[in-house]
Amino acid sequence: MIAVFLAGGVGATCRWLLGILLSRIRRGLDLFVINLSGAFLLGLLFAWQSAQTGTGLVWTEGAAFLGGYTTFSTALVQSADLVKASGWRLAAAHAGAMCLAAVAAAALGLWLGG
Repeated sequence: MIAVFLAGGVGATCRWLLGILLSRIRRGLDLFVINLSGAFLLGLLFAWQSAQTGTGLVWTEGAAFLGGYTTFSTALVQSADLVKASGWRLAAAHAGAMCLAAVAAAALGLWLGG
C-alpha cells in the first residue's frame, strides 16, 4: 500500500515538473506529451510484465506511478474549455485526438515490449 502511495506521488511530481518544462515551449503540448508518453510506457510495462511471473510491477508502477503521471481528466477539462472558446467541433477533435493517440501509443508500447 505504501509503495502504491509513493509511486503515485512520484508520478504526479514527474508530471508537474515535465508540465512546467513543456508549457514553456508551447501551451497545450504538455498534456499531450505527458498522456502519450504515459500510455506508451504503460503498454511497454504491461508487455514486459506479461512475459514475467506475477503482476505486482504492473499494478504498483503501472497503475500508481503512471496513473499519477498521466492526466486525462485535465485533458478533458481542456476540451471543455475549448467548447466555450471555440465551439464543439474543436473540442471534440481535441478529445478524440487525445484518446486515439493514447491508444496508439499504448499499442506501440505493447508491440515494442512484446
